[in-house]
Amino acid sequence: MPTKERTVKLTASIDPELHRAIRHMAIEMDKQVREIVIEALRKWLEDQEAQEDLAAYREARHEPTIPWAQVEDEIRAAEDGHSAV
Repeated sequence: MPTKERTVKLTASIDPELHRAIRHMAIEMDKQVREIVIEALRKWLEDQEAQEDLAAYREARHEPTIPWAQVEDEIRAAEDGHSAV
């Protein structure tokens, strides 16, 4: 028996021109307005996450780095129970 996906109802007030444009696009794409809104919200969320990733990169890019061999030595030392540094 297929499981029905749970959904949450979202109500938003938007500009009538925007609503009209979305409705027309939905007709052209043979989709429901609901599908277009969900796609737009998912894309927006992905963009926000990408911006967070980019901000984290920008913050960390000037931090000092250590050679991979040193990281491996530190991991081995931690596994053996003593410090490599």
